[in-house]
Amino acid sequence: MKINIPVKKNNIYKLEILSEGYEGEGVAKVDSYPIFISNCLIGEEVETLIVKIKKGFSYGKILKILKRSPNRVEPICPVFKDCGGCSLMFMSYEHQLEFKRRQVENSLKKIGKFQDINVLNTIGMANPLRYRNKIQVPIRETIGFFSKRSHKIVEVNNCFIQCEEGDKIIEIFKNWIDKYGISCYNETTHSGDIRHIVIRKSYNTNEIMIIIISNSKNLQYKDELIDLMSKKISNVKSIYLNVNLDKTNVVLGKENILLYGERRIKEKLFDIAFNISPETFFQVNTIQAEVLCDKVLEFANLSEDEIVFDAYCGVGSISLFLAKKAKYVYGIEIVKKSVDDATENAKENNIINVEFLVGDCGDKINELIDNGIYCDCMVLDPPRKGCEEGVIRSISRNKPKKIVYVSCDHSTLARDLEKICKFGYNIGKVQPIDMFPMTHHVEVVASLIL
Repeated sequence: MKINIPVKKNNIYKLEILSEGYEGEGVAKVDSYPIFISNCLIGEEVETLIVKIKKGFSYGKILKILKRSPNRVEPICPVFKDCGGCSLMFMSYEHQLEFKRRQVENSLKKIGKFQDINVLNTIGMANPLRYRNKIQVPIRETIGFFSKRSHKIVEVNNCFIQCEEGDKIIEIFKNWIDKYGISCYNETTHSGDIRHIVIRKSYNTNEIMIIIISNSKNLQYKDELIDLMSKKISNVKSIYLNVNLDKTNVVLGKENILLYGERRIKEKLFDIAFNISPETFFQVNTIQAEVLCDKVLEFANLSEDEIVFDAYCGVGSISLFLAKKAKYVYGIEIVKKSVDDATENAKENNIINVEFLVGDCGDKINELIDNGIYCDCMVLDPPRKGCEEGVIRSISRNKPKKIVYVSCDHSTLARDLEKICKFGYNIGKVQPIDMFPMTHHVEVVASLIL
């Protein structure tokens, strides 16, 4: 059956923005046919060029704003439109927070089918800039960041969401590459040496780690680079060479060679110290990570006689806080290196009522249950794809009184909450936290009660 599409490619239309999509794009309609237009806000009228047509929708590009929203601001980044990393920088920060709250609410209603859901206001930051404690910088024909949905690099001299030292480190790398003729990686030919640099900073100890990802074990002029970095960036505590010889989009390879300084840097959340290695997963926003831990503790509402299972525990950043209030905490994680780090973090902080188990979360929870160990509260903090079916099924076996679900993807959160609520649970509170200002991503903490 032929579908009638009411717009034509390369034609120009005057359109009103009726809603905002998942990634912050504006949505207009012509005869109920949706048109997605980047960098638009609800209520705006825009002159739009249709650039791509599909059966069910099309994409447009702003030519002119005819009616401007009061929530529109001028992005401070000069390469905002080209880079695409900070997709919401054209929105006022207050509108970003409300946008994220609505996105969480929409997912819970449309995907989870929770119609009477109350999503709390998003917890934002006093200063939503310079918050990232980790940044990955690709190096090809130039140094910068990938443009949205491409591997074209946009040169960036000043990134407003990374630490200020990051800008200086990138500048030093550029000068070092130019001065010594260092070869940079070519994805097509799989030739050239330097692929990425990764910069990690502890916001509470001020220590910096630099990781150079190379297509070769032989880093030329490395002594000159180390000398430059250590002299110009006084808080650099660690420099690594990471060897990645594979044809892959994965940034880090499996081999890390310490070139300078300490093997790890230290980060702190409140009074708990954490070791950060090149491959360590840690929340990219230290300030909001403390907000997140506070909210998990609040929703868990633990007493000293309660046992907790912390599934997908990583390096134990949440487990160690839970242990302060609970009788005992079992942290479960499939990545052995993370479990080793979590165990060491517990020892260094003298927290003895916690144990970290390596393996599939669903399998390990079932093993605990088989051994007669049940939890009163289960914390779930899965990756973006959400919980595995084995973890969901283990909930029906254990039936903990309380569940706290931490999510970085509200779509999979909504899907999983619908499944969990079939076991008799009710949603208590849903709290979005702005872990990633200027982007469309949002962290969510949800409580469920049996």
